Amino acid sequence: MLAGTTKDQKTLDELEWIQVVRTELNENANIKQPKGAIQKFKENPLVPIGATATVAALSYGLYNTFIGNSQMAQYMMRSRVAAQAFTIIAMVGGLIVMGKKPSTDV
Repeated sequence: MLAGTTKDQKTLDELEWIQVVRTELNENANIKQPKGAIQKFKENPLVPIGATATVAALSYGLYNTFIGNSQMAQYMMRSRVAAQAFTIIAMVGGLIVMGKKPSTDV
């Protein structure tokens, strides 16, 4: 089809809405990038501390089970449950605090 013909101009006019939508999307593109792990750790440092304590208690408890020290293994498994509870409380507390923060989205 030759450029400048009436049929070509009519097709361009019909598809003009695509250009309008594209420009509006580009103007309104305030998409936030997902937060990295380090930024999340800085926002709520108690969660990684609790997760590390949970893994440490579990690992040491399993080691004691393997070597036959059942008393220490039992103590470490109870410590693991406490560390898990601490982590869950820290996560819920962080969600509550973030929910009360005023939103900076425009």
